[in-house]
Amino acid sequence: MQMNKRSGGSLPRLVSMTLAFILLAGSATGAVFSAGSARAAEDTVKAASPTDAQAEAGGQTVAAAAPHKTFPQHVQYAKGTIKPSHVSQAQMDETVIRLFTEWRDKYLKANPYDETQKYVWYSDGDWHAEETDEETGTTYMPITVSEAHGYGMLILALMASADDDTRADFDAMHRYYKAHPSQINPLLMAWQQGDTGSEIIDTNGPNAATDGDMDIAYALLLADRQWGSDGEINYLAEGRKLIDAIMESEVNQKTWMMRLGDWASSGKWDKATRPSDWMVQHMKDFYHVTADGKWNEVVDRTYGMINHLYKNYNPTVGLLPDFVVEHDKTFIPAPPNFLESDNDGDYNYNSARTPWRIGTDYLISGDQRAGQQLTVMNRWIQEKTGGDPANIRAGYKLDGSEHLAEWQDLTFSAPFMVSALIDSSNQEWLNKLWDYNAAPSTEDQVYFSNNIRLLSMIVVSGNWWSPTIGKLDAPSIAGADYAKRLLASPSDYRIRRGELVRVIASMLHLEGDGSEFVFPDSAAIRDSEQRGIGQALAAGIITGYKDGSFRPDRSVKRGELATIILRAAGIAGLEADDAAAGTTMTGFADDNDIPQWSKGLINEAYEQNIIEARDGNNIAAAEWATPAEVAHAVLKLEELLQRK
Repeated sequence: MQMNKRSGGSLPRLVSMTLAFILLAGSATGAVFSAGSARAAEDTVKAASPTDAQAEAGGQTVAAAAPHKTFPQHVQYAKGTIKPSHVSQAQMDETVIRLFTEWRDKYLKANPYDETQKYVWYSDGDWHAEETDEETGTTYMPITVSEAHGYGMLILALMASADDDTRADFDAMHRYYKAHPSQINPLLMAWQQGDTGSEIIDTNGPNAATDGDMDIAYALLLADRQWGSDGEINYLAEGRKLIDAIMESEVNQKTWMMRLGDWASSGKWDKATRPSDWMVQHMKDFYHVTADGKWNEVVDRTYGMINHLYKNYNPTVGLLPDFVVEHDKTFIPAPPNFLESDNDGDYNYNSARTPWRIGTDYLISGDQRAGQQLTVMNRWIQEKTGGDPANIRAGYKLDGSEHLAEWQDLTFSAPFMVSALIDSSNQEWLNKLWDYNAAPSTEDQVYFSNNIRLLSMIVVSGNWWSPTIGKLDAPSIAGADYAKRLLASPSDYRIRRGELVRVIASMLHLEGDGSEFVFPDSAAIRDSEQRGIGQALAAGIITGYKDGSFRPDRSVKRGELATIILRAAGIAGLEADDAAAGTTMTGFADDNDIPQWSKGLINEAYEQNIIEARDGNNIAAAEWATPAEVAHAVLKLEELLQRK
């Protein structure tokens, strides 16, 4: 029997993460591969294409955006990860679409008092009943929470397709979020609303819960990548404002822990955090879009807590507690009834989400700090259940010794699908988990399990993606001015080799005056570029052509662009695995068109988040690099330099 007993509780313009691709082109070395990207960056060039988000003519909007990242995306996750192997990709996509359609029909509701707004209904459990606000005496029926709102906005941004553009629904959800601000930080969302029969009101203290705000912010970044930000809502600007508000009010900047909400800034609450809010991939993307190094502090603290907790409290189990508190400069599971229940220090309905939340970071970034805990947890749950998902129970003591409830719940089984993706040793288990979680209809489940199940299956089917890698207008980024200038250029503008190398040499602060290096065509090199070209040659970032010339005025090909950026990135601290050159397959649709020698390098660049497959999971071939592609590459290099 499956039950769900969850009570409501409590994203640069990316000129970057665009359709990055590796392109093979002839070069001085005769073997060149490239990582470039175009679409998101090109979106910022006015009227670059007829599918730009909003083309402007005479100040009037003339066209609406088509989705840029249409479902399905079929993302290739980090090296060594897997997907269900007993069903086809098409079957997985069909399952996700079915569940999405059921979800939309059941949960996406219009505000009956303002039909320009929508929300995700969460009151389908039989424990929900009419309530009375203690402060105002107003009677209402609870209808939603910010947690649900975040889930809904994520789902709509990820599920946009050519046949079913979800933008109108997404915008309606954004309007609802803006209509219900927290009274503490009005850029955040009030955590719960109820329907009085004549209006929707904020209830139980109109303050914020961290998880909803983080998901809404991430969804806005997805929306910027999906539709562009030139329409009614500037998704990117809204996302940045929300991210900054989260840092201001929902991060403890003494300990770098995520707070429970904007209200939890004093007393015992200021020392508390909730592992289900440890959305590490969100945090990394928040850094990418703001260049705010504080997010790196939060990431490091979060992984420090994850590994401290499982190594000290359940090293063979790997479960995380619902709540964590700081005590004597260390972190411990919360005591019983700290906030919600006797099981606040156990693996219960909050922490059930951690295999999904932490797992997505491993899938996107391959961060081994995530892999350690997830590996232990995956092994434990398979042993605990005898490899049968039907034996997963709704909650466990933190040490794994006993379960907390007799019933099963998709809230607990679905996130284990995401964590199972990290390692091929989980293949049989993953296949069983897919079947088990795909089978129940949405109508037979309730809000919490249905939303977590759908989001988990979007991830497991290969359709979760990151929207960001850098920010154009962060004053700390040295290459930003060059990138912005490129984006203001016509889309057919060709970037010269000389100018690109000069900029990269400046970004890397290379030493030497470059005067000892002479090319047969040195007279063609501009005075302003001579030093940088010589420095880059000495550093091994560039080489001359076979005839010894440099050809500074030659337009940069995408293959050349990738080679230069990846060599420069090596200096910045990114290690390219040349040993991987023996790889026989890349997993891309046009694998047969990719020269054998480059396949390992292509995989490595993809896994390092330097490249992204184009539509149809294809890799392109030798063409001139567009301004958008060069801007993307420069910003990616800047990101690596910032991290170093």
